[in-house]
Amino acid sequence: QYELYGAHGVLWDPTEEVLWALGDKELRAYGLVGEASEQKLTVLGGMGLPLPETHPGGHDLSADFSDKNYLYVTTNKGVLRFNKEENTFATDYPFASVISTVCTGFGNNLNGNFAISSRNGGKGTPWENASYASWCTDTIQFARRTGEATMVKETYKAADSAFYKVRIFYGQYQ
Repeated sequence: QYELYGAHGVLWDPTEEVLWALGDKELRAYGLVGEASEQKLTVLGGMGLPLPETHPGGHDLSADFSDKNYLYVTTNKGVLRFNKEENTFATDYPFASVISTVCTGFGNNLNGNFAISSRNGGKGTPWENASYASWCTDTIQFARRTGEATMVKETYKAADSAFYKVRIFYGQYQ
């Protein structure tokens, strides 16, 4: 058992064989150390780091299915791309201007298309007065590649649904 302030997301990384965990202020990597039944989950040094001061409030964690060297980290200020090899965060990755919105959920597919959920409180929906309304949305945005350097944003608005996070699953994840 480990304490991680504001723990909000975990992701198994089959390439690195680590469990990434995102907290309010940092991204950590955990690995299994030891033999057979004596294995223990251990924080791995040299992997993961504090979130940039400009992007506090770690919120969601997802793999970059188009490039196994990267993870996407959402915060209360936008979406960061984490380079596992260099152990760095970036805000200037491809199509960042299209997806750098503050969001509660984020995912992508092999083609580099994105799905984004951003809380809006459900104003005008049947659930706007529910206790969970402040951290949900009735809208999912899709950013679809239309060329090497262009994307189009499309919106799906549900009349009676409340979304918190959005996921794109890939059965052969890395």
